[in-house]
Amino acid sequence: MKKNTLLLLIVPVVVLASLLSGCTGYADGPALSVKRAEVLILRKWKVDEAVQAGSDITAQFAGEFLEFKAEGVFRRQESTFPINIPPFTQNTTLALTGEGEWQFLDDKRVIEVLYTFSYVDPYNSAVLYRKTENEFWEITRLTEEELWLESGDTTLRLLPF
Repeated sequence: MKKNTLLLLIVPVVVLASLLSGCTGYADGPALSVKRAEVLILRKWKVDEAVQAGSDITAQFAGEFLEFKAEGVFRRQESTFPINIPPFTQNTTLALTGEGEWQFLDDKRVIEVLYTFSYVDPYNSAVLYRKTENEFWEITRLTEEELWLESGDTTLRLLPF
């Protein structure tokens, strides 16, 4: 009888501890999450709001998506990727998808993304350009409905797509 009582006391503690393993403690919340960060981030996110040095730059991210997939696969879609390699002008843009990888750093409070945009020269199809980006973003909020990222003086608020 005492063994059964002891089991009845231990089982809820073990269940509660496994639920609390989803704690995030990000600066802007939540303080507690049932789901782990590795599960919450896995989806395609659209940029809903972007601010740089106090100025709204959301329009610069129109049509942009970040996708975090299992096993560290990352994809970034841009509908207006600026091209300034001669003979292109500063006003030339392309719709591109960058592909690469992502990983959590610093106890899942920072995310590193490494991706490459590849595109063919529209004037000479034999020429392939590659631009690689390596970014570090602090996660300030991560829920099923929101992902907030900060890097330097830039803040992104993303929503599921």
